[in-house]
Amino acid sequence: MEKPFQIGPWLVSPKLNQIAQIGRTIHLEPKIMSVLVCLAEHKCEVVSKEQLFATVWPDTFVTDDVLKRSISELRKALGDDTKEPRFIETIPKGGYRLLVSISPVAPKPDSDPNSGRTRLRWPFEFTPTRIAVVISAALLLAFVLVVWMRSPPRSFKVLAYTQLTNDGSEKGPPIITDGSRIYFNVATTVGRHLAQVSTRGGEVIPITTPFRVVGSADISPNGSELLVGNFFADQKEVAVFVLPLPGGSPRRLGNVFSRGEMVWSPDGKEIAYLCGAELCLVKSDGANSRKLTSLPDGNPYGFRWSPDGRILRFWTDDDKRTSLWEISANGANLHQLLERWDHDPRLCCGHWTPDGKYFIFQSYPFPFGPVRIWVIGEKRGFLGKASEPVLLTETPLDVHGAVPSRDGKRLFLNGYVGRMELVRYNATSRQFVPYLGGISGSGFSFSKDGQWVAYGSWLAPVMWRSRVDGSQRLQLSLPGSVSTGATWSPDGKQIAWGSGDHEIAAAPLDLDSDEPSITQWRLRIRDHTNEIYHVDWSPDSRFLSFSRGPASKGDPNKPGTFLAACEIVGVFAAGWNLCAVSAERDGILDLNNCAGGDSFMLTTNGASNKESAWFRPKR
Repeated sequence: MEKPFQIGPWLVSPKLNQIAQIGRTIHLEPKIMSVLVCLAEHKCEVVSKEQLFATVWPDTFVTDDVLKRSISELRKALGDDTKEPRFIETIPKGGYRLLVSISPVAPKPDSDPNSGRTRLRWPFEFTPTRIAVVISAALLLAFVLVVWMRSPPRSFKVLAYTQLTNDGSEKGPPIITDGSRIYFNVATTVGRHLAQVSTRGGEVIPITTPFRVVGSADISPNGSELLVGNFFADQKEVAVFVLPLPGGSPRRLGNVFSRGEMVWSPDGKEIAYLCGAELCLVKSDGANSRKLTSLPDGNPYGFRWSPDGRILRFWTDDDKRTSLWEISANGANLHQLLERWDHDPRLCCGHWTPDGKYFIFQSYPFPFGPVRIWVIGEKRGFLGKASEPVLLTETPLDVHGAVPSRDGKRLFLNGYVGRMELVRYNATSRQFVPYLGGISGSGFSFSKDGQWVAYGSWLAPVMWRSRVDGSQRLQLSLPGSVSTGATWSPDGKQIAWGSGDHEIAAAPLDLDSDEPSITQWRLRIRDHTNEIYHVDWSPDSRFLSFSRGPASKGDPNKPGTFLAACEIVGVFAAGWNLCAVSAERDGILDLNNCAGGDSFMLTTNGASNKESAWFRPKR
């Protein structure tokens, strides 16, 4: 099927590998388009995985994961929902089915009713003068196109990676450079301090300040001063100081308070900073603070001034997606960048190259996947068309910031690779030893008889079950993406898991079958306002308890706490309490709109209460 056809509101063009509707065009990978065509050719019939493999990948061995990814990308492009599908339905152990009938797109020629034949009709009669004009215009257009096409877009390539530090300490963004040194934040057991390292790598050297907890926001254009403050009190505005380099006493920046989202103008005369929900400007000596404009909904981060000082860019996080924004230096023309770009839903952390010709930013595929670093040209293309981002590199590192060097030849990255290893304590040797082969996972839960274990893959939305000796390992088909570990009910008949920051689900799990698996969830607990984590069963399997609280970061001013996600045990997060609900009910329970008897507050003081543990009182 090569001719265009219609699926619902989408016009599918197989030859062009694109789907389109009014005001929107999406390009698909050729294999993903082939999957769509294969489903369309079977007209609402179930197409097995084997049929899809034979049709789309006839001469290549591929795994189920490749097909699942293709279906997922196809659903994303069509705007489909796996829970309530409108276009593509998954048939358990059967394959996939297109739910919408297709219709061919017929050409609309001009017909001659007298002859019964179709013929094309030109809008005007050709004369020698008109022919000459058309030929001249065509030659001029061809000349312009040749000149334009002979100037190919600049290609980018990562030549090598070089590790600059090896002290193993946790380093926080932002990364700042003056050309010869790199400045960053370092976490310690007593707080956070500033540190530096040569751009060639070497020893990490602490920067002495009078503050126990301090972070940097930006460096002055001449590299002589840092903007610093305790920028780790989540969402709180704190006093801002100017710290001289290479050493000296910090001075207060006027009466400026900020969360740390600040940036010096290229000429060093002004500082743009976040003040409440607005973007403000202040002179570099702290005088004449003024509002520039109001900002879009969501939390703004990473203000960056263009090298010519004409515009500012930043990114926002509204808990659903992150996006890039731009505003003129005078506060006008606030708009979102790459609004119709369909590669990744989370864009952030942009920086200009020193010459201002290119803008570098990151993307994070949702919910998991490698971090991608992109480059987009600032110069408009033919007929004023904006440049398309070009993929610079893809890395498994958890990267925070890709900052160009002052000469524009290198990128400085702050990244790490997380790993978990399952261990058990050997009472005889009094040592921790690898368990289940030391697999990398999280959220381990054992069945009541102690013969089965369920766990999640580290940094991947996959849940597994296996025997405790590691045999009979099988991926569980959990509905929805898994973000936190599973827990077995004490009666061994159900399993509960976190299927997102705002949802906990429970489903039956039959361990007596040959291949225990999950077929459908039974109960969903949702909270659109707060995050919910750390689900656990009561000893009689009648109740589920969990932690519930507002999204935030930890407060490093509290002893023993480091800056991290609020749900992590050991991170102080105000407003978090323990709750419980009945596990004997079915359906969806909305914690923001439920009766008083549907949920119970186990704690009410909001003192960072997390991870409940049930026990039977001794009588």
